[in-house]
Amino acid sequence: MPNDEGREMSVVDHLEELRLRLLISLAVVAAASVLCYIFSLDAIQFLTRGAGKIQYLGPTDAFMVRLKVSVIMGLAVSSPVVFWQLWLFVAPGLYRNEKRYALPTIISAVVLFFGGGAFGVFTVPYALRVLQKFGGDVLQANYTVDRFISFATGMILAFAVVFELPLVLIFLAKIGIVSHKMLSRSRKYVILIIFAVSAVLTPGTDIVSMMIMAAPLYILFEISLLIIRFIRPAESQRH
Repeated sequence: MPNDEGREMSVVDHLEELRLRLLISLAVVAAASVLCYIFSLDAIQFLTRGAGKIQYLGPTDAFMVRLKVSVIMGLAVSSPVVFWQLWLFVAPGLYRNEKRYALPTIISAVVLFFGGGAFGVFTVPYALRVLQKFGGDVLQANYTVDRFISFATGMILAFAVVFELPLVLIFLAKIGIVSHKMLSRSRKYVILIIFAVSAVLTPGTDIVSMMIMAAPLYILFEISLLIIRFIRPAESQRH
């Protein structure tokens, strides 16, 4: 597709551009992960608050867990750069009037990513209390650090990703795949999907756990719907 400058990029050009953006993103994530390793024990202590005594079984488990936490923290810290590199890869195929959305889009993606992650951090202790109730007074929790961190980081990342829902819906509306009318008529199906996704991503089987994720997702959907009402598809703006 030709851009505003009239130059059409070949498949090889696109692959080279993708390679460059991936290398820059990986380098930034790697550098951030190395720096975050210094704070990995503090992060583990924060995540395991209220979980009781955490143990590890293998000689290398402590190092591997710290490494895993460092990479996740590095990915979070470097996410603005990663989003920016993604935009730089997509931008050559866009028109000038579409490129003006670059900064708002990147800022929104970063804010939603961190907002979802923060909400996930808040949810972990609550989910832990719910799950521990299944053991009653008979079973006592004695977690290994690798399994607990996998559980906690998995929940945090799940919230960080699903909170990007508004951007996804707005993008689909912008390219004409969905519309305000279509989404409004499908609201009941959207609610069903939201609860299904929440049931899969949150631990436990009680309705309260599902509502913790479903409620903010539905609010984000309604906010997206309000914004989409004022969006004109890209094709209609070009003609």
